[in-house]
Amino acid sequence: AVVQRRVRVSLLECLTKSEERAIKKARRKIKNKISAQESRRKKKEYIEGLERRVTVFSAVNQDLKVRVAELEDINREMQEQIILLTTKRSRSRVGCTVGTQTDLGES
Repeated sequence: AVVQRRVRVSLLECLTKSEERAIKKARRKIKNKISAQESRRKKKEYIEGLERRVTVFSAVNQDLKVRVAELEDINREMQEQIILLTTKRSRSRVGCTVGTQTDLGES
């Protein structure tokens, strides 16, 4: 590493200012290109992850919609049963009350 550094320093001493600037600019361009590639790769991975999450959540959402529909059907059936039972109970009470009044009236 020390030898490479000495070689670089001695090479830089031989270069003109414009050549030094050109080399620095070329290095910057290479670093920027690598950085941009890495950024695009990370963005692609991020988007793929989001797409996978959308797929999973869509499937879960569909399952939940089916479950909601099932529960709504069960709820509707139970409400109908409540209405039926309430109606039957009311009718039987009316019959008992009428029967009791008749029994009381006859006594």
